[in-house]
Formats: sequence, structure tokens, C-alpha cells
Amino acid sequence: MRRKTLLFSVSVLLSCLCYTTATARNAFAYGLSSELSADQTQFTLNYSLNDTANSATLVFFNGVNQVKTVILTDTVPGSYIKQIDINDLPSNVTLTWSVVVNSDIVAAPTVDKTVYSFYHSQGVAVDKNYESPYYGRIYATESYNPSKTGYHSSTLLDGLYVFDPQLQPVTNENGNYGFLGGQTFPAKFTDGTTTSYAPRKVRVTEDGRVFITGQNDAGCCLWEVDPSNLNANFTKVISGTQNAIYEFVDGSSNFIAAPNVGFDVKGSGENLKLLMLSGNKNGIAFAYSGYRLDEYNLGTATTWTTVPSSNIAALSGKYTIASTNASVTYDNEGGIWYSQARSAATNEQPSLVHVNSEGVEDFFNGAGYNRYGGSGIAFNKDFTKLAIGEDRISATQGVVRIYTVSKDGTGKPVLTKDYDVTTCGRNNNDICWDMADNLYVVNSSNEKLEVFALPRTSGDVATPAASKYAFKIVSTGIESANVKAAQVIAGKGIINVIGEANSIEVYTITGILVSRNHTDITCDAGIYLVRVDGQTTKVVVK
Repeated sequence: MRRKTLLFSVSVLLSCLCYTTATARNAFAYGLSSELSADQTQFTLNYSLNDTANSATLVFFNGVNQVKTVILTDTVPGSYIKQIDINDLPSNVTLTWSVVVNSDIVAAPTVDKTVYSFYHSQGVAVDKNYESPYYGRIYATESYNPSKTGYHSSTLLDGLYVFDPQLQPVTNENGNYGFLGGQTFPAKFTDGTTTSYAPRKVRVTEDGRVFITGQNDAGCCLWEVDPSNLNANFTKVISGTQNAIYEFVDGSSNFIAAPNVGFDVKGSGENLKLLMLSGNKNGIAFAYSGYRLDEYNLGTATTWTTVPSSNIAALSGKYTIASTNASVTYDNEGGIWYSQARSAATNEQPSLVHVNSEGVEDFFNGAGYNRYGGSGIAFNKDFTKLAIGEDRISATQGVVRIYTVSKDGTGKPVLTKDYDVTTCGRNNNDICWDMADNLYVVNSSNEKLEVFALPRTSGDVATPAASKYAFKIVSTGIESANVKAAQVIAGKGIINVIGEANSIEVYTITGILVSRNHTDITCDAGIYLVRVDGQTTKVVVK
């Protein structure tokens, strides 16, 4: 039995890869499911492809050992059902499987031909949770009513818009585009003069929860969306009594939240945290004192009605000067990046700031670092690349710059430019990546949602099936392998496996084995795959 050296991948010689711009997007598989026949000999596979691939391969694993591969003949965008003969698979072991898709590596960022028009989109996100039945789904917000027809959002106006991985729009219960969730998003604050942007940002958590924020005074600044029923009413998560400056406060006038400007999420389950850059009425009127950055340890709760868990003092009460031009994002080490578009940055109005896990500024781009390309900022899947709305080429063209992220000798972040992505508009308000290194950008100058295939080191993208599709062939029939497993917990510099386990293997996100059969694993900060008795859990170590 041959040993796999790269988890969830098929070996490919990089020297044989070709560079071309034939593929509009980097291809990947999604919509994976399976069913086994009663006689244990047939495996019914369901899979879909987002774009044209060179090849697709079904790979079965026993732990990290590859035990069978099947070439899939359908490689164009669409959904497929295949009957696979599996009578040669080993019995009495837990088997998992993936679909590995190979597509050409583009030599330079390549824009997809499918482009959607939004009048003032402020948010875009992709579901990257392998356990989610909606893996690969794209969410975008329309934050201000289109002033004329001709936009994708013209029928519903402001609201949440959804696309499948093939960039086909998902329709609502009336057969139109967009979802309001029973909410009313006013165009103005109650003062009647200040523009309201809602829904503003959208984010999907590691375990598939979907949240949208609002820069408004309509009684709520954070809603949760049910991805399984987009037509259902959105759940009000952070709400409260509003005071005269639009802040949500509790019965003792303690601050809870305010209209949202920037938003991000990290963690999952009980460890889920929310990062909210908020601006009250003073901030909307261009005063630094109106803005603050707070963290909320939401966990598995669905509502929040008390003060924030913590305030990020280094990014509160200063810097932000224009609510439509600022964003925040977590890194993978407990730090935070703050991005602000400024045509003439100053030390009082910087363009880029990083605050480390101790709350200390360790990166600052102030005077001389002008960035007029929007405030969008986002990491790729393994936090090695950072995309930032960076510059304007003209009134109709902007730049998203891709950086490699490293550290200097003192541990401070260093950004090294890789290349530029030319967008159709200069105000690139929000950015996200999918697991295949496709980049999604929304802007409010040329008013578009664009998707770019980015260069990669490998053309392979592996999509593992959800854990509920693991299986075991036994003499008495098929047993579900979705049984109670040992618990995997990630902390600061350590991974703990709690409970009974026959085998434990810990891999980096790139497939390098770092530990075998240890329950307490000391490791550097980063993303790891922990396989316990054939079940894989992705964890983030701080």
C-alpha cells in the first residue's frame, strides 16, 4: 500500500504543469455526497464542478493511505452521478474520500467572463466549510438601493444576493434575485440626511454560519442568515435600545454595539468570535471619536444583548475618518489588520495598520502611503497571502495587490508584493478568496462583482467529503463511521486530543506530518489537519 505524502492530493510533477489562461476560474469540486449499496460493492457518487477541469479523480483513503483512485470522465461545469465499483476496498476500517480536480495554472490573474452589477455592494464572502452542504456558495450584499434599472439587484434593491459555485444566481421564493429576511433596510438614518448602508458586510464562519451586518439605525446591526432556508427571516443577533447617537445600549446605558463599518469572524462552535468596527452618529459626521473596534465571544449563541467581550483600544477613537472606506480582518495569530482607503494618507488617517495579539501596533502605513483602491482586505486559505484594495489606475480601473506575509527578526509583519489584480473599479470595498485561489471583489465605483483566477503552485484542488460520508465495509453490512470520536481542541501553541483514539496524526495544511499518536502536540501557530481514527478536523493554533 503506497504512502501519501500530501494529504488530500494526487501527486503531480510541477515541471509538467502548463501555464495558460484558458480556464476562467480555478476549478474545484463541490456538492459531494455518496450512498453505498446493500451488498457493499457499489458506491454512488454525487459531485459538481464549478468550471472546466483537465481531470477529476475520486480518491479513497484509509487514514492518510490512498487505497483506491477512480478517474471521473465528466470534467465540464455541472452536476454528476457516478456508480463506482468498490468491491476491492479494504474492510473493517474507516474509509474517507475526496474528489481531486486539476485545472490549468494561469500565468497572471484572469477575470471570469461572468460579471454581476451591484450599485453599492459592500460585502462578499464564500462558504469554505467542507462539512457544509453549501460549500463554495458565494454571498454578496447590495448596501444601497440602485438608482436605476439594469443592475442584478434592481428587482429587490438592497439585500443579500447569493450565487452557486458556478456563479449562477440563487432565486428567492418569488423567483427573483435577492433575500431580505423579513427586514427593512432604510436608505437614510433617522436624521434624514446621512446615508445608511445595510446590509453591509457578510461573513461565513469556519463551521458554516452566515452573518450580515448593517450600518443603520433600524434596531439591529448584526443578523444571522439560515443558509438552508434563505427565505426565512434573518435572526437579530446584536440589537438593543438605541440612544441619540445611534448606539445600541443596555438598560444601564452601557454600550453594546453601533452601526457596523467593518466586520470579520474567526473560530467555530464555542470558540466563535466576531470583530466589529462600529461608528456612531459622531463618527458618521467625520470625527475620530465616533469609531471603535470591539470583539464579541459569541460562541454557539444566536443573540447578544450585553457589552462587548473586549475593546481593541489601539483601533478605537482614532484613525477612521470615513465609514465607507474602512475594513478589518483577523490574521491567524490573534492579530488584526485595519485597512482604510485614503487618497492622501496621514499619520492621523493611515492606510494600513496591524495590531498584534497583545494589542500593540507593530505595522503602520501613515503619511506617504496613499491607497485609493478601496478598503477591502482578505487572507487566502492558509494565511500566507494577503489581498488589499490598493490603488486606482483611472476612474474606471483599480488594483487589488497580492502580498506574501512574513515576519522580520523582531516578529513584526512584513508584506512583500507578489503581483497586481486589475479590477473594473477603484473602490474595491470587499474581497474574499475561495479554497481554489479564486478571488472575489466587489466595488462601488464601476459597481461590479468580479471573480479572478489567481496563479498557483499546483493545479490540483482536493475537496474532502463531509465526515458523515465516511464509511466502513463489514461482514454484516455497511456501518456508519459517523460515531462519537475523540475531541480535538486547539489552544495557544498546542493541540490536545481528548478521549479514546487508536490513531492520531497531525498535518500542516500543506500535508506535512508533524506528529503521530501523541495526545498533546506542541506546534507553531497556523492551520492544522488532525486525523483521529480516520476522521479529519481542521484546527487553528494561535
